[in-house]
Amino acid sequence: MARSLPRSAQSTVERFAAELGLPGQPDEEGGFGFDFQRTGRLSIIAAPEGNTVLVSLTGRLMLEGPLALARLIQQAGYQPLTDRVVQVGLTRAGQGVLQIAIPEQAFDIVALQGTFDQLSALSVASEP
Repeated sequence: MARSLPRSAQSTVERFAAELGLPGQPDEEGGFGFDFQRTGRLSIIAAPEGNTVLVSLTGRLMLEGPLALARLIQQAGYQPLTDRVVQVGLTRAGQGVLQIAIPEQAFDIVALQGTFDQLSALSVASEP
């Protein structure tokens, strides 16, 4: 069974959703997901090992060819401006995923909005 976000993190996500005019209800596994036309799906879940919130952005389009994958991979790594590490991957369907882990104690509305902005910019940078 998936671990649910702690109440403080849920409140942060609900506030984020309200500021964007989106419904802010957790899904059946205790995470949140928001679909955006330009950038794709923003998912916010608790890490299985605890004490960390995983924020990921799944692109709307499937990556095709080695150049598209290379552009995505270039977005991975340490980001000195935010002092966070961006991880990249692919869904089973071939969609690119960018993810940042945030310690629960640092997860607030500023961190969530900043992470969403960062992932959105990286997603756009990885497009052809």
